[in-house]
Amino acid sequence: MSDKSKLSQSQVADKLGVRPSTIKYYTQLALLPYEQNGAGGHRRYDLEAVTERLELLHELKAKGLNMNSIIKQLAKEGKLYGDPEIYAINLNSRAK
Repeated sequence: MSDKSKLSQSQVADKLGVRPSTIKYYTQLALLPYEQNGAGGHRRYDLEAVTERLELLHELKAKGLNMNSIIKQLAKEGKLYGDPEIYAINLNSRAK
């Protein structure tokens, strides 16, 4: 996918009918794929990849998994995005 077809957080949220804060939250938990964009350092998202991941998260929640369980399962499968140290910080802050 070309860089031009990557979308901003707000654009993805608009297309998917969710709040930008939802996209930001899942990104911070290393659940959504993104790329850093050049000099500005803004995150850019592939709409199809984000859509697939949100569908997976919805399915896992429907099976009764809470967010910590989802993150742990995806981490075990190597399916998180971002810095592994951030996972631990986010899991620890959510556990309190």
